[in-house]
Amino acid sequence: MHQKINKALIFLNGDEPDLAYTKKYADKNTLIIGCDGGTGSIYKIGLTPQVVLGDFDSVTSLPKEIKNLPKRYYGKETIINDTVYIKYPGDKDFLDVEAAIDYALRKQLREIILVNTHGDELDHVVGVLALLSKRKYRSADIKLIRPLLKAYIIRGKAEIKGKIGDKISLIPLYGPVKVKNSSGLKYDPAQYKMSLQQNLGISNELINKKAALELSKGCFLVIQYQ
Repeated sequence: MHQKINKALIFLNGDEPDLAYTKKYADKNTLIIGCDGGTGSIYKIGLTPQVVLGDFDSVTSLPKEIKNLPKRYYGKETIINDTVYIKYPGDKDFLDVEAAIDYALRKQLREIILVNTHGDELDHVVGVLALLSKRKYRSADIKLIRPLLKAYIIRGKAEIKGKIGDKISLIPLYGPVKVKNSSGLKYDPAQYKMSLQQNLGISNELINKKAALELSKGCFLVIQYQ
């Protein structure tokens, strides 16, 4: 990779019918990563992955060398035709997408975009959303993107940018969230006890092009409909 890579675009093994919208995120400075079966979607829209990783239980096409890779090479990089392959055992305690995010962070990339996340396995969808708030990812800008939706974590001082009227849901993770102050939202979360059980953060709305929040405790999963 000779050019300066500044972000990662990670394709999961979802079932979104049309991924053409993802191409606008893939410029010459983007590291394109295929998570197992998500790799096929990259080729379908005319892109080429620079990295393919996972336990390879759902990817449809692999080089012969990777199919027959000895276990002693699991977790290590194998380069074939300028593509990096990393195979993991099927019996592992992390998701393929977590391995992909970790790989991007090891390459000093802080902007990470997850696409093709829609699927009928609800446990995987929830697992991916929960990943975003892991402590080890605090320094990264990780977003889950769909055509009319994006999801990300905010903590401390944060901004939410969009269009007036965008629907914003603020979902507390791992306990109550204390909002010191906020502006730019139809309903001020600083006026309420924000906890997952109360569900008071669902279906808020941008009244300016930018909302500002200061959290003194906890973090929100932001789901923004555009």
